[in-house]
Amino acid sequence: MINSKVKWKDISAEPKGRVSEKYLTLNLAASLLHVHAHTVKRWLREGRLKGYRISERKVLISRQDVEKFIKESTINIKNCPTCGK
Repeated sequence: MINSKVKWKDISAEPKGRVSEKYLTLNLAASLLHVHAHTVKRWLREGRLKGYRISERKVLISRQDVEKFIKESTINIKNCPTCGK
């Protein structure tokens, strides 16, 4: 379960076509980061990533935050030693 560090955000005011450009689902963020969704959940809990809870079960992560996380990360996302990608 994701704790209270994940903030509630109403994205209904966003233009319909732009929501997907600005926000990522948990699974899509995990895919871009080459990690499992559980890892992204842990990073949200630890405050390493910032997410927005839009319902009881759905969390969105800003694409900009993921890109910033990749740039500042100490792990090499592009050359993962375990998966070879």
